[in-house]
Amino acid sequence: MSSEILGLQEGLYEYMKRKASEFEVEESQQLKSFKSNQKELASRSFKQSNIEELIESIKSSQVIFLGDFHTFDQQSKNLERLLRTLMEKKEKLLLGVEFVNQNKQNAIDQFSNQTITAMEFLEMVNYSESWRFPWHVYKPFFEMARKGEVEIFALNTTGSLEERDANAALKVKEILKEHPDGKLLIFFGELHITPNKLPQRVKELCPDADQTIVHQNLDEVYWKLEGHGDQVVKFEEREFSLQTSPPWVKYESMVYWFENLCEDPDFDLNQYLMGSGNMSLNSNVPENFHYLSEELSRSLILSVDEEELEDFNLADHNQISLVLEKIENLDSEELKDFYKTLIARGKSFHLPGTNLLYCSNYSMNRLSFLAGIHLFETIQKRESTPKISCDNNSLFFLRFCQQNLIGYFSSKLINPYRKCDMYLNFKLSLEQEDLSPKERKNAELFVEILDSKDDLKKLQELLNKQDSITLFYVGRFLGKFLGEVLYMRIFNEKKLLKRYEELKERLFISQANLENFLAFTNLILPGESYKELRKRSF
Repeated sequence: MSSEILGLQEGLYEYMKRKASEFEVEESQQLKSFKSNQKELASRSFKQSNIEELIESIKSSQVIFLGDFHTFDQQSKNLERLLRTLMEKKEKLLLGVEFVNQNKQNAIDQFSNQTITAMEFLEMVNYSESWRFPWHVYKPFFEMARKGEVEIFALNTTGSLEERDANAALKVKEILKEHPDGKLLIFFGELHITPNKLPQRVKELCPDADQTIVHQNLDEVYWKLEGHGDQVVKFEEREFSLQTSPPWVKYESMVYWFENLCEDPDFDLNQYLMGSGNMSLNSNVPENFHYLSEELSRSLILSVDEEELEDFNLADHNQISLVLEKIENLDSEELKDFYKTLIARGKSFHLPGTNLLYCSNYSMNRLSFLAGIHLFETIQKRESTPKISCDNNSLFFLRFCQQNLIGYFSSKLINPYRKCDMYLNFKLSLEQEDLSPKERKNAELFVEILDSKDDLKKLQELLNKQDSITLFYVGRFLGKFLGEVLYMRIFNEKKLLKRYEELKERLFISQANLENFLAFTNLILPGESYKELRKRSF
C-alpha cells in the first residue's frame, strides 16, 4: 500500500504543477533566472532541525525573512503563529510586506489606526489591480496592527525584480534606523528571499543587523524528507525551511485562483475580496474531484469501477436551490432540519439516498475529504446499507463517525500535513473556564466515548441521551481523531499495515453497528496510550 500512496502523491504533484504552469504568461529572462536560482539553492544539502532551534534563531535576529507563495494561506498562517510566539517576549514587532506599494504607506497607517474601513483601505491601495491575491491571507496582520500588536510597513515598488529588491532593502534600512529596538519580519515572495537576493542587499546596507531566513514548503526539500509531518530543516546558520504542507497543495491554490479569475474577471473584488476566503466551485472542480476519487480508489485498493465513480453531483452555495430541493425529499422533518442546519453552519456533507455532495467552499482538503466519503457511500450503496435516520442514535452517530474517519484519512493521504484535535486537546479544554456550554458538552462526550471503548452498554447509554447536532459534531471530531491515529499507525507499524484488508473491510464494507465500531477502535487504539495524544502545535 505504501507504494500506491507514494504514486498517488507524485501523480498529484505533477498534475497540479502542470495545471499551474498553464496559467503562466511568458516569463521574462529575469524571472526565469530568479526561479532557477531558487531551485538550485533549494536543492542544497540540509540538516534536520526543529521548531525550537528556528524560534531561537528568530528571537536572536533583528531581521527575519519569510517566503510568501501569494495564493497559499498556509504561508501567512505560519507567519501569524511566529508573530504570536514573539509577542510573548513583549518586543516591538514590525512587519514589512510586499503586497502594498511604499507610496501607499499612509493607507496602511490609517487602516491600522482604525480611521478607515477595510474596503476603503483596499480602494486606496488599488488592491484589486495592484495585487489581486487573496485578501484574507493578509487580513489577520492588520487585525493585529489595529490592536497595537505589530506595526506594518509597505516595501513594494514598481520596476524589475532586481530594482524592487534594491528599493525594498533601502526601505528596510530606513525602518531599522527609525526603530533600532524593533524586530522586523519581512513577508516577501519566495523567489526574493534566497540568500543572494533581498537578504544580501539588506546585509550590505545593514551589516550589524542579524538575519534569519525562513523558506516555506520548498518542493525540493519535501521529496528528500523521510516522513511528511511538520518539519524544520536547516541549510546554513540562520537559514531554514519550514515544511508544513505538501507542494501540490500550494500549486492547487494557484490553479484555483487563476481558474476563477479566468472565468470571472471581477471574481476577486465582487465575490471574494472582503470575504473569509470561501471560493465557489468552477467548471474544473468536478474534474479535479473525479481525479481525486480515482486516485484514492486505486491507492486504497478499492473495487470501485469507473461508472460508479462518475455517479456524483457536486454542489456548493450557488446551487443551494437544488440542494434544498433534494433535502425536502428526505423522509423526516427532523432529518430535513438537520441538513439545513449543516448548510447554515457551513458544513460539507453527502446527502443520504442521493449522489449529491455539498461542498461549502473549495479547497484541496475539503475535496479529498468528500472524495473519501464518495467512495465510502458508493461501496455502502452496493452493500444495501440501512437509510440514515434520526430515530436510531447509535447508527446516526456511527454513520457520521465512519464518514469522517474515511474522509479525513483520505484527505490525509492527499495532504499528510493535515492535523486535528486529539484526545488530550479535548481533555485539557475542559479545564478552560471560558469554554462555551456547547463546546464543553461536545468535549465531555468525546472523552467519555473513548474512555468507554471497552463498554458496549455504557456507550449505548451515552449516545441515546444526545441530540442529532451533538451526535454529528462529536462523530465528526471522533472520526477525524481515529483517521489521524490510523494514518500515524498504518505508516509507522508494519504489523498494522499487514492487517489492512481487515481494516478495509471494517471501514468500507461492514454494516455500521457498535460492535464493529468498538472492534475497530480497539484495533487502532490498544490500551490507553491514546490519552497522551495531542495536536501538533505548528
